Amino acid sequence: MKVQLLFLEHILCHILTCTFIRDNRDGLYGVHIHVSSLDEMCKYFFAHVKQKYAIIVSVYLAEMRALKLEYIRSLWMET
Repeated sequence: MKVQLLFLEHILCHILTCTFIRDNRDGLYGVHIHVSSLDEMCKYFFAHVKQKYAIIVSVYLAEMRALKLEYIRSLWMET
């Protein structure tokens, strides 16, 4: 059972990584898929003691979410 869970965890990490790479190649930086895949990968950075990546990604995600909110507010104010 543990081997199966470990294998599924590995497959999930691989899918997340492939999704993130595809979004970067396609230039989909502001799209929800890019942010959500990076958000999912962030917990693995903390789990595998990759502190620099974990901190930088956390800050990046906060900035992207703030930018999205700022953009939505600017659209609201224009109308």
